[in-house]
Amino acid sequence: MNNDVEIIMERLTLLFKRQSRTRYWLMIANDPYDQTYNVFFNSQRANERLQSVPLHKLAHYDLADLETLLKALRQKIRECQESCVNEMPSYI
Repeated sequence: MNNDVEIIMERLTLLFKRQSRTRYWLMIANDPYDQTYNVFFNSQRANERLQSVPLHKLAHYDLADLETLLKALRQKIRECQESCVNEMPSYI
């Protein structure tokens, strides 16, 4: 499961760009036919169309594991946000 978090974070950091007037969010889609969860990165600039990029497919189809993965992912994102804020120049 940690491998899944690392893969998602690696792909997420490549796609996330701090652009003004842009919304970013993650979406988890349940695929009952393949019995997998799919993670998508969505972004939308103001007055532009939605862009959705698949990040990862979670092959282990268990809701408890998905919740654990989401908690770990939230923690990683918070850590990344804190380190990014500390790296910003003081004149901003």
